[in-house]
Amino acid sequence: MRFSSSLKSVFALIVILAKLPGIMFVASPLRLKSAFALIVILALVYFGWQIGSWLGIIVALTLIGIYAFLISRAIRRSKARINSSVESAIEAAERQSHSPEVEKLLAELVDIGRTDGFISKEPDGKFEHFRHVRVREIGKELDAIGGTPLMRTVCNKYDAIVTEAEKHGTHVINADSAALEIAWDGIGIWISLHTMD
Repeated sequence: MRFSSSLKSVFALIVILAKLPGIMFVASPLRLKSAFALIVILALVYFGWQIGSWLGIIVALTLIGIYAFLISRAIRRSKARINSSVESAIEAAERQSHSPEVEKLLAELVDIGRTDGFISKEPDGKFEHFRHVRVREIGKELDAIGGTPLMRTVCNKYDAIVTEAEKHGTHVINADSAALEIAWDGIGIWISLHTMD
């Protein structure tokens, strides 16, 4: 009798675990296998506890340890792949930033920064929603060429040019890189951390 109620309890536990959000929120084969393995291990622990078998509990706890090790290893490998992809994107953006086309766009940004600025609260034909129209076009072109990594590289190069100009006191550039970030907000996946004052 106790065995039958324990079996029902195990099946109830499996059903509850299968319905938990987050365990199988995307039905990919890896996640399904992982969720199924976790459910089986937890069922073994519960079943071993119900019938009072220490051996079952020890085996199940060992399986949980192995499962935790395999999951942590998979997470480390996944992070390594992501880091590798990010580094590759940054290296590609750095290479692209030396192309004549990108250098021309950067020079145009510097000219706009010296003359008009990137953002303005005054209505003007060059500005739309307080942002310089041509600067946004340049951001879209850079996004099309190399995405956000190239936009970030160009923004950093622009910042270096502004810093150098300030240091020497020649050819003062009115717009800083924070204004450029605001002007590019919403292009591709670009999100500005700065706000207009």
